[in-house]
This record gives sequence, structure tokens and C-alpha cells, in this order.
Amino acid sequence: MGACARICRAVAAVAVFLCAAGVAGAEVPSPQSGGAGVKFVEANGLRVAYTEHGSGRAVVLLHGGGLSAAMWAKQIPALEKEYRVIAPDTRGHGKTDNPGHEFSYRLLADDVVAFCRALGVEKPVLMGYSDGGAVALSVGVFHPDFAKALILGGLVPPREQADFDHYFAGMKEFYAPVTKRTALTEADLDAMYDAAPEAWDAVAKMHAKPGRSDYWRTLMQDVWEAWNTPQAYSYTLEQLQNVKIPVLVFLGDRDQFFRPEGALRLCRDLPQAELAVIPGAHGVFRARPELFNAVVLDFLKRLHEGK
Repeated sequence: MGACARICRAVAAVAVFLCAAGVAGAEVPSPQSGGAGVKFVEANGLRVAYTEHGSGRAVVLLHGGGLSAAMWAKQIPALEKEYRVIAPDTRGHGKTDNPGHEFSYRLLADDVVAFCRALGVEKPVLMGYSDGGAVALSVGVFHPDFAKALILGGLVPPREQADFDHYFAGMKEFYAPVTKRTALTEADLDAMYDAAPEAWDAVAKMHAKPGRSDYWRTLMQDVWEAWNTPQAYSYTLEQLQNVKIPVLVFLGDRDQFFRPEGALRLCRDLPQAELAVIPGAHGVFRARPELFNAVVLDFLKRLHEGK
């Protein structure tokens, strides 16, 4: 495949994923929108933007990397009928700041715990997707008594070489022509933008900060190392077996980053895990919302009924 074809495929991948993630035209208020209902709270040195919906037992939604809470536009209306749904923008994303430009999954896990405690939320269900899934799993590992349950969507800790090969193939597909795993330069960011300007304009709008319409460039530099070291959340069997709460592992069967084989392994490594694999790619939460939501709601119902 020629360079032009590879870039075109990458542009399509980024554009489709951003569209699937609800970058524009979210159906529910979100921190990204900056409209009515958006709140802020101080937690772990951050000013965290979030929205709340519904009432009842708390479900905290953790969005994917490079996105914002707006990605949950197809999930919140289904969940808020029975639950108190809390959707924050995570560190540096959307309307939430990151003054120290720090970014790691352990740190984001600490952010989530501090955020929930600032709101007085106890024993929430954490539902994370992609990067958010890595954060939710990290909460389970480092704060094992904090959550009532975890839903890990679009996330599998790589362990075997085939897992890493598949993951980095996905990185190349989404972020070509930049395929390096080291720190991003301004030239790298220019190349990314030039390959898919409309997609990156949407990203820029999503993550604009006061006086910084180009903050997306800083964000990408901040997260790039973490995105290229997935072994950071490849926790040991001993660590995973210490996550004793119920866990739903959820994956699209054609996910560009993570393999169903790895999802099955993760499910077997966690003491109280179950696995759901549905047709779709990495954006399955948006492409197949009715099926995605049905599986999640079934898990939550059984969780709270003790079944």
C-alpha cells in the first residue's frame, strides 16, 4: 500500500472515530458544550468539568483518550433513567485543566478517586472506555476498595507480542503519517493536522482552553508517551487477582487496538469478571448503542440485584 493510501485510510479512521464518538452535536449537555448544567469541582489539583444526569446509584463515565465526556451522548439517556450518571472530562481533556502537564494511568486513577470524593460519591460503578477503561482498571488495582464494580470497554492490557503488534497497528492506522513512539515535535503535529484538518479542527474545538484554541497540540504532547507505553497498564496476574469486585469486560470483535483473545484472558485473570464481545470496531459504543447499552444495563441490573 502506498503512502497516499495509508494516509487516506488514517484520515478516514480518525474522522469516523471522531464522528462515532460524538465530537459534534452531542444529544445531551456535556462539559465540552460549556452550556447549562456543566459544573466544576476542585480535585487532585485540577478544576474538573463534569455533568450530572438522573438519580439513584452512581455510575461514573470515563471517556476515551483524546475525546471528552461528549462521547457518551448515546449512553447517558439510557442510563439516567435508573442511575445517577456523572460524566467528567478527564485530566487535560475537554474543559478540565492539567496545569502540570502530567499524564499517567495511575495519576488519572487518583484523579477519579479524588473527584468522586469531592462530590461525596461512594462505591460508584466506574465505566471506562479505551483510555477510560485503563483508568478504571487502574482504580481497581490501586484503590481496590473504592468502586462497587468496573465496566472496562475497548480496553485490554497487552501481554503477548501479538497484543502489542495489534495495538501499535491501530496507532499507525489512526495517527499516520506520524508513527513514532517518542515525544511529538511541532513538525509531527503539523503532519497530523495536514493529513486530516477537519478531524483535527474538531479535536481543537473539543479541547480549547481559555486563550488557547490550539491546546490540542499540548494535549497530544502530554498524552503521547502514555499512549505509546500500553505496558503501563499491563498489570501482573497478582495485581489483577486483587481486583475482587465485579467487572464487565466489553470489546468490539474488530477493535483496531485490542484483541478478543486478550479480552478473554483478562476476564479469566479477574476473579469476578464476565466478557461481552459484540460486532464492531473501537467505536462500537457509538456505532451499536442499543446493543452496547443493553449489555451494560443488564450487568448493572444483575449487579444491584445481587445476581
